[in-house]
Amino acid sequence: MLISVYPILMYRSLGDAKTVSEVYLGIGLCSLALAMCTPFIGRFIPRRYLYTLGGLTMLGGNVVGVVGGLKFIPLAVLMNAMALVVLTICFSAYLLDYVERTSWARTNRCGCSTAARPGPSAIPGVWMMDRSRWHRSSSPAGRCCAC
Repeated sequence: MLISVYPILMYRSLGDAKTVSEVYLGIGLCSLALAMCTPFIGRFIPRRYLYTLGGLTMLGGNVVGVVGGLKFIPLAVLMNAMALVVLTICFSAYLLDYVERTSWARTNRCGCSTAARPGPSAIPGVWMMDRSRWHRSSSPAGRCCAC
């Protein structure tokens, strides 16, 4: 959704490619700032609560995107991006808690090659969005119920 549908909906919401780029830059900077602050926040809030808060923020961002309509799409993208940062950092920290340093170096030799493999493209998300009617409806009930 973040890669395929949200950019199109944000363009429909803001109406200008320059504004969309500026909003995405702001969202990226906010996410970067949160990524840098998450370990510091983790000193005061237990990691399990941060992880739960990230999951709830992700869920809340999706609800805002569906129920809020086009004018709330930038907020939904911001919430999803910030939640993804927190979830990724907390999940990585949980994994590293249970992996010994010697075995990490031995097993992570080809970890970078998985990022180069092709995955699903953005086409299915856009195709499904064009065939649904939730983003065209004006009432919240119509957005939730129309398919």
